[in-house]
Amino acid sequence: MLSPLSPLSPINIMKFISRKTGGVVVGLVIIAVIVVGVIMFSPNQPSSEVAELVKINNTRELTASEIGDLAEIKVLLSANINDDQGLLMLAMLKQTLGDHDGAIELYEILHGFRPDEITPLQNMATIYFDTGKYELAEELQLKILDINYKWANSYRELMSIYRYHLKDRREKIEPLLLYGYENFPEAKQDMISQLALYYDIFAEDYTKALRYYNELLPYVPNDTEVLQRIQELKNLK
Repeated sequence: MLSPLSPLSPINIMKFISRKTGGVVVGLVIIAVIVVGVIMFSPNQPSSEVAELVKINNTRELTASEIGDLAEIKVLLSANINDDQGLLMLAMLKQTLGDHDGAIELYEILHGFRPDEITPLQNMATIYFDTGKYELAEELQLKILDINYKWANSYRELMSIYRYHLKDRREKIEPLLLYGYENFPEAKQDMISQLALYYDIFAEDYTKALRYYNELLPYVPNDTEVLQRIQELKNLK
């Protein structure tokens, strides 16, 4: 008869088997119990917190590469649930798979960790732009330029937002472009191009537009569109 402590306890099971078959089987049972314990409590197994974090409301099936990325993410976050690389990889994977809310939640966490890091802000701005939340996209692009005025992509993104969507806010970009023009020599051509477009399309100040198109010409001497627009603006005088 088994001990009344617990009919299914491993100790009682081993005692029972030992009486029936000898100590060899007991040893095998002990090994099996150890193996099960290792599997159940292995650090490679994600905790319930990590398992919840890596859930993705995806709009399509994961590719083989994405499945591999997710496995790597689980390893990183199981070692440290606040691992920057793991959280960024997970946010970007969620963004790619259409889980925008999940991605933004993670980007917000990353932004809290490192407020001056551009990537989380840029990726959130992209999500907001792609989902038609242009005011939020604008807010983040302006925030990026406040952190780093040399982030050239933000000028282009703001020009796109103001050109096609928030047309009543167009004047906000002029001082930013002029500041970049004066202080961002690495992107001189880009700043000149954006200023030419601003004065041509936004402000309809054709004198200034012509000035910046002429400044742009040495960078793109064979650009037929620039050459044509210069001629058109000259004919307006």
